[in-house]
This record gives sequence, structure tokens and C-alpha cells, in this order.
Amino acid sequence: MKITSTIARYLLGLIFVTFGLNGFLHFIPMPPPTGVAAQFFGALFVSRFYVVIFLLQIMPAVLLLASLGKTARHQRHLLRRVGLG
Repeated sequence: MKITSTIARYLLGLIFVTFGLNGFLHFIPMPPPTGVAAQFFGALFVSRFYVVIFLLQIMPAVLLLASLGKTARHQRHLLRRVGLG
């Protein structure tokens, strides 16, 4: 079970890193959205809010890959250290 959770943690971390970095580097080509989706993404890019979204994908990915978020006790310690708990 420990091996399964380790593999799942690393896969999830790699997925988050890949798609988070894709928001900045655009190495996975995507067709342009149409309709309401185009308006929504246009508003995100004009307001620069997409930076927050992609950073919120990259930061947990780094924690997953560095094995810093694997126990609840450790997460509470990190929150106390930052001043949020």
C-alpha cells in the first residue's frame, strides 16, 4: 500500500507540474476555445488571474514531489510555521 501511495503521489505531482508549467511555457498545443469559454479565458488572461491559477497548480506539485505533504501532522506543522494555523 505504501508503494501504491508513493506512485500515486509522484504521478499526481508530475501531472500538476506538467499542466502548471504549460500555462506559462505553452509546450502542449491547444486549439483556441470558442463561445463562452473564449470569453472566460479572455477575461482570465486580461486580468492576469491565470498566473494565480497556474501557481496554485505548481506549488502543491512541488510539495507532492518533495514528499512534504504526506501526513496530516506534517501539514498542520507547515500551517503553524507559516502562521495560518
